[in-house]
Amino acid sequence: MPTDTFEEAFNTIITYKLNVNFPREWNQQIGLKKTLSKFSNTTAWGLNAKVTEEALGARLLPTNVADDQVLGFRENLRSTLFFNRTNTVFGADVGISRLENKQLLTNGFEERINQDFRYHIRWNLNKTFNFDLNYIDGLRVSASDVLTQRNFRIITENLNPSLTFQPSRNLRITGSLAMKSKRNSFADTSFENAQLTEIGLGARLSKAIKTSVTANFKLVDIEFEGVETSPVGYELLEALRPGRNLTWNLNWQQKLGSGLQLLLRYDGRKSEGNQTIHLGRVQVTALF
Repeated sequence: MPTDTFEEAFNTIITYKLNVNFPREWNQQIGLKKTLSKFSNTTAWGLNAKVTEEALGARLLPTNVADDQVLGFRENLRSTLFFNRTNTVFGADVGISRLENKQLLTNGFEERINQDFRYHIRWNLNKTFNFDLNYIDGLRVSASDVLTQRNFRIITENLNPSLTFQPSRNLRITGSLAMKSKRNSFADTSFENAQLTEIGLGARLSKAIKTSVTANFKLVDIEFEGVETSPVGYELLEALRPGRNLTWNLNWQQKLGSGLQLLLRYDGRKSEGNQTIHLGRVQVTALF
């Protein structure tokens, strides 16, 4: 909430990027060098903090400052370790992404944390079939000094295998399965949890650079325990309803001329015990 009270603060902005790649010549070697040549890493870290702490060390690196000295804090970390990143047959990667946002309001702090550990394997079985496997260990935290009903700490486990069939350069069909387990562990008395099973089918048809059509259909079955209309219930259900849910969408993108594109999008949703919802959008983009 805006006020007419001003607080003197020190603003620190840090951006750090690191890419690690071993020499290409090592791929022609044998032993340890050849093994290391298959690995690479990309890391990006960003920090934007406003603190009232006068100590120079805390102002230069405000990652461990007392809450009463913080006015605003935003930290973003992304790091991925790749194995066989450029290999067209098989590859894997392990990564972490973390976003923390803390802000001091007139009534107290409000904090958000989104964190994911991702494990990914890809395998091109042949020229037309590609297998993909993702496992995500996630964390979602919301903490507010005032709106305590919005406080939660959701632990998520998500296993998502998929198989893609691409008979030609213009057509791609993907079938997927996702199994998610989500529970609220904010307090010992927290009982909210959800089990989501999602079956998906998607297709993409493209013609050169002028036309592309994508269609997706998902069946999501949800077992839920908690209050559906609460903030933690909304987060657990991912804006869906307990029971069986159907979602689908269709996108058509057409290049009309030089720098002019047309996008038509249709979305539909049907939840158990509720009417079907239809939503259409039209967008025209002009590039100068």
